[in-house]
Amino acid sequence: MHVQYVRDFGKYGDAVPIPDLIRLQTVAYKRFLQVEAAPSKRKPFGLEALLREVFPIESYDGNTKLSYLDYSLEPPRYSSDECRELGLTYGMPFRIRVRLQRKDIEEVQEESIYLGEMVQLTLQSGAVKLRANVRQRAADEPIARGTEMMCTIDPRDVVLLSS
Repeated sequence: MHVQYVRDFGKYGDAVPIPDLIRLQTVAYKRFLQVEAAPSKRKPFGLEALLREVFPIESYDGNTKLSYLDYSLEPPRYSSDECRELGLTYGMPFRIRVRLQRKDIEEVQEESIYLGEMVQLTLQSGAVKLRANVRQRAADEPIARGTEMMCTIDPRDVVLLSS
């Protein structure tokens, strides 16, 4: 008769403590947005670096130039629960301030442009709440109108979707 020995490694416990992954995700997202920093004090990384990379935009003939000045994220209009009830994306209004310069006109125009909603992470679960008003395909399954999607990003940069 063949005797098999079973080793039980459960009694040794964790080798390293498990980090608070939700806190890591929310801190990284806040660092990406730099909401707490004044527009003139933002560091050149995250969303600020992305916008600085895209701008300035010049016309093909070089007569017009659109320059980026700064961005602002306003407080969310609705709470997380209100967004769930109304079928809205839980986000902050995202605006950028730009300067339009034309060579033939000396006047320089500055304007704030609304670009949409910047998704806000929920602090309890580290997830984002998106509205799905059109048919989309996620993980090869159709999403019906009005379905609430929870999107979380795990440490391996894998996007996990659930409805």
